[in-house]
Amino acid sequence: MAFSKKLKLGCGAIVVVLAGAGLFFGPAIADLWEVGKAYLEKDEKRTYSASSVENLKALHTAMMLYHESEGQFPVASGWMDALRSRVQTNDLDASEAMKKFVRPGAKPGEFGYAMNSEASGKYEGDLPKETILVFESDDMKWNASAKPTPKDRGITISGALSTDDPKTQ
Repeated sequence: MAFSKKLKLGCGAIVVVLAGAGLFFGPAIADLWEVGKAYLEKDEKRTYSASSVENLKALHTAMMLYHESEGQFPVASGWMDALRSRVQTNDLDASEAMKKFVRPGAKPGEFGYAMNSEASGKYEGDLPKETILVFESDDMKWNASAKPTPKDRGITISGALSTDDPKTQ
């Protein structure tokens, strides 16, 4: 009988300790559970839709990220290939991110942006800040490059639009 009493006291003490630990550590465990669930749940990807100006800005950002990591602008003959991973964001599926290379209104398989061939493989400081880096082009192929004309709308090394004509935006 003495053993049974000790067993009951021991079990009771264990229950009290576990209950206390649950009350003390419970909120932290609940928070960890929520963080774990959020991490494991698949993020919802958004659909990309933008104007040509927004695409030019996204391509400029990708160009500058490339320049920052590689120390020069990409070679014009492969500039889109070089920027592919730099236009991807966590909230976009890879196919949606590729839309940043497509000028609105382009037909399937066409792109409509070109890199300034004079910036090919160059260091940012070797060119004037007002140099157009990427511009809208009639050459609709992948990795198009040419020297832009004054009428071409593009984005400069400094990130400014080369034309502010609202009807072309």
